Amino acid sequence: MIEVISTPKEESFKNAERKALRVFLKALDILGGPRKLFEYRNLTWLPSLMEAAYVIVWQRDLQKSTSEIAQDLGLSTNTVRAILSAKEEEIQKMIDRFLKGEEPEEGEEVRSHRAGGLAKLAYQAIEEGKENIDFLADVFSNYSHLLCHTWPVEVLEKIKGVDFPVDREYLTEKLKEIDFQGKQIKDFKTKLSAEIKSPSQLLKEIAESLQLKI
Repeated sequence: MIEVISTPKEESFKNAERKALRVFLKALDILGGPRKLFEYRNLTWLPSLMEAAYVIVWQRDLQKSTSEIAQDLGLSTNTVRAILSAKEEEIQKMIDRFLKGEEPEEGEEVRSHRAGGLAKLAYQAIEEGKENIDFLADVFSNYSHLLCHTWPVEVLEKIKGVDFPVDREYLTEKLKEIDFQGKQIKDFKTKLSAEIKSPSQLLKEIAESLQLKI
């Protein structure tokens, strides 16, 4: 069997794609989940949200320019500019009305600039460790093939209902049955912080222990 070795550039793009998926899912979570979009017949928002998630990650994690992002993602430079110039505070009022079930105001559809604001809110929430674990576990179980590794899904399922911060020994016991790419958590638990403050910190530290990025 021939082993295919990815180059650092290929790995960085894979990591960015995974991050973009997380941003997209967090954006859906902020909006109340996919069911909320279906309930109010707003599924047409999804393409704009996915585009915005990629654009924000391409800029912030890959440090790509506007023209490079447009070329990589097949978007117009005007669309990329609109997403990047979006204001987070402008989207919040729209989200509040949407979650109350109110009809959007005229011209308030989620287009490029508003999708960009939502993607920025989602990106910041992820950076702050504010991912909804139950929501992610349910959705990741349907999209785990996109993540290349199954252990993040298993970890999220195992820690449902856990109140953070949590000490390392508790998590070691909780996650002892998971196969971390041929390893068990006891094999690298000393690389984890004594106290884990959030699920995102846990995933990050496990990935770093496995010399991966998520």
